[in-house]
Amino acid sequence: AEEIVAAIQRGVDDPRLKWSEQRNQVRVNLSNSVGASPSDPKQTVQGRTRRLRDELIRRMSDVGWRRVGNIGAVFEKGSP
Repeated sequence: AEEIVAAIQRGVDDPRLKWSEQRNQVRVNLSNSVGASPSDPKQTVQGRTRRLRDELIRRMSDVGWRRVGNIGAVFEKGSP
């Protein structure tokens, strides 16, 4: 989570991130971020994904980004 938050704060292009045109909103591709292999049990991957999402929500809030919606990991930069 720390590496992803740092990439978002720097505004860099990363295969795990999909930026809006204005780069004030970003979607984190959680399934690409947990490093799961096709042979991993589905429940294990779901658990990793859920824990990563929860940690991202906490850390992104700490650095001034808020979660958009209730599904997935889409974040929007807060007003300065």
